[in-house]
Amino acid sequence: MARIRNIIPYRLARRRRLIGLSRRQVADIFGHKDTTIISRWERGITQPSLDNAFILGKLYHSPVEDIFHELSVECDKRLHQQKEKRKGRDP
Repeated sequence: MARIRNIIPYRLARRRRLIGLSRRQVADIFGHKDTTIISRWERGITQPSLDNAFILGKLYHSPVEDIFHELSVECDKRLHQQKEKRKGRDP
């Protein structure tokens, strides 16, 4: 999971730079007075809320599933493991 938390911030910063936006510009789009929250997302200190993740996806022309791909895969694995556990308990 630690690896995932390193990839997502990198991907957020990279996609922002690819479309030519500064942190200040992204902060303005989100209505923030400064770039603190954008910086925190890109450094992996915090993760965007679901609402903000969707906005970032639209802004960066990239589906949320692409930006958070590894997290999605990890969730799939966990759900599969839980399903297998339940299957083992059923008579």
